Amino acid sequence: MDFEINRGICADRVASVALGRSPGCYIYGRAGIGKSKCAKDKMAQLGVEYIEHKGSMTGLGFFDTLQDHPDKIHLFDDMEAILSDAKGQVFVRAATESTDSAERFAPRLVKYKTKKSTEQFCFTGGLVMLGNIPPGMGHVDRAIDSRLQPIEYEISDEEAKAIIWSMAETSLIVTCPEARKEVAEFVIETCEKCGERLNPRHFEKALKERKGHDEGICSSDWRDLVRTNIRGRIERANYASKAMTDEAKLQLIIGLQAIPNDKERIKVWVERTKREVATYYRWLKKARDKGMIPPRGSQDIEPDFGADDADAA
Repeated sequence: MDFEINRGICADRVASVALGRSPGCYIYGRAGIGKSKCAKDKMAQLGVEYIEHKGSMTGLGFFDTLQDHPDKIHLFDDMEAILSDAKGQVFVRAATESTDSAERFAPRLVKYKTKKSTEQFCFTGGLVMLGNIPPGMGHVDRAIDSRLQPIEYEISDEEAKAIIWSMAETSLIVTCPEARKEVAEFVIETCEKCGERLNPRHFEKALKERKGHDEGICSSDWRDLVRTNIRGRIERANYASKAMTDEAKLQLIIGLQAIPNDKERIKVWVERTKREVATYYRWLKKARDKGMIPPRGSQDIEPDFGADDADAA
């Protein structure tokens, strides 16, 4: 899809939420390509105020946040983990429930019930959720999918290159136009040599490295700093694909439960963890033992695999 068309559709999804026509949207795509800017620019154009959230948030924290500001547009940036939290999924579904009302910002009841008490409120705001992980990875169940209408925000390398050259014309980080051009050429060349996909964020960081070097803050050559940043990102990505922390494995198990087909869950597990099928069932049991997912149902059939030293602990 053409970048301008794709960006326009993503902006329209944000506008639909900001103007109360839709309760929420989920825009995903790789980091640093402009998802946040697209959403913020559209709401600024419409003159719509919003509350931005970044960082970690639990499902109950999400409930409290909406309860404190039930009539606001909420922008959740890189917080898709809410969608893999069991309680978070329940509250997102409630906050984006469809209604028969034709009015904009129609109220939706969000309720949290415990043995001793019940808290509830009417949510009339909207959710704009941005993330890096596509719904196929298990972070968005089918009920949420139909409400948030996930859409990928993507740019090709050629489009990224055009954005970088546009930034080189207008950026105020480095005042000298020739210096900005030199940085742009170096970033593009380095990414191509390293096999890293072009990303406007690489250029923005490179400009700051150049500025620090020119002002005498950094003793290293700015090219060495930029090259290290890009190569380091590749190495970290490769490491992350080979090794996951125990907590990450448990969170993945939780997210995978949104996929109805067990075969597809296992497929995603193997792709993400680079581990054998047997480890999926061990970590599934660990998540159940910790109460992170419901107990095993009669429909579940878990094969009995032998011990695996790497995951037995």
